[in-house]
Amino acid sequence: MAAGLLAGRLVAGENPATKPVVRAPVAYDHVASMRKSLEAMPDGGKYKLSDLVRIRCSGGMLFVEPQPAARRQGTYRVRIEGSDAHWSVMYHGVAGGMDNVFITRYEFDEAARGGMWNISLRTFGGGFYFTAQVGSGNNMTHVNLHFANNQVRLTITGRQPGGVNQPLNVAASSFAELYSRHPDEFRRYVRPMIRKFAGEDPLAIKAGDAYRLFPEIQPDPRVTAQVTELLSALDSPVSAERNRASQALARLGAPGVLAVLRMDRSMLSPEQRARLEEFVAAHDDRRCADVEESRRDPWLLADCLEFEDPAVRIAAKAALCRMLGEDVKYDPLASPEARAAAADRLRDRLAKLPATRPAATQPAGQPVRIAPHS
Repeated sequence: MAAGLLAGRLVAGENPATKPVVRAPVAYDHVASMRKSLEAMPDGGKYKLSDLVRIRCSGGMLFVEPQPAARRQGTYRVRIEGSDAHWSVMYHGVAGGMDNVFITRYEFDEAARGGMWNISLRTFGGGFYFTAQVGSGNNMTHVNLHFANNQVRLTITGRQPGGVNQPLNVAASSFAELYSRHPDEFRRYVRPMIRKFAGEDPLAIKAGDAYRLFPEIQPDPRVTAQVTELLSALDSPVSAERNRASQALARLGAPGVLAVLRMDRSMLSPEQRARLEEFVAAHDDRRCADVEESRRDPWLLADCLEFEDPAVRIAAKAALCRMLGEDVKYDPLASPEARAAAADRLRDRLAKLPATRPAATQPAGQPVRIAPHS
């Protein structure tokens, strides 16, 4: 009889022909079960993700807004434009006084590779849940990101990198606070969960943070002149004129933020300073409040590799090369797609490191060694 067929040994004198054969239990294949359930759903058609849900970040908070197309009664699988993943939507109307929408993204092949393969979003009145499964079987990690009542809660259970099985359950008043208090978990789980689901990065570094991180970058003199020309209108006694000037300032975008940050505002009126600060705040999550510490953070520098201004990308690459003690394989002037792919490869390497915060553990200027490219 083949080894392993009988679960346990036979007792002397027992007849194997009459003794029931107890087979080893078959492991429940969670991934296969999910795939089978998805395939059994009716086809709900093809959509842009923005037709179903809109996700944005502002003021350190994440906003999730389900759209009318997601409120189609029933459970069905859908195709999302530009996505190779599998998707499903479930909506059964208002339950318990809440309008519940469930949208799930599946990437089944990632499970065997230990990646994030199942991400679900549930929205309800005034809040939302993101849940994700990373890996499979005994090595599965469960991630739950919950927002309600102006509070963010992150829960992580299961096996984590390095074989550690240490649950995490933390709360914060904003995503910015969650990032600052638990940067490793945020980068390892929260950021990729939202990036994969949204198809873009609503938590990408903003102009205020990027330009504060690299004070050597100077503004375009023409943009500085435009900001200067608006100063008198920003201090006008007529509110309509002040508001028009603020709108004109907003249209300057990131170049305008750089000009304002490098401007001497000490002699401006309180009204002028307030409106300039309001403009910068709309492009700032204050991730780089401590510039020296932030410049030693490889994850933050990797985010800068995808910033719109090539001056920031060039400065970020130079900082990474110094920190890592190697020539980072990244072209700051390549296409957006190529830059994003290179930044993701770097993040993948950083994610394989033990969960430590480099800025808190590495002296200034000391390289942080990471595994060679495979």
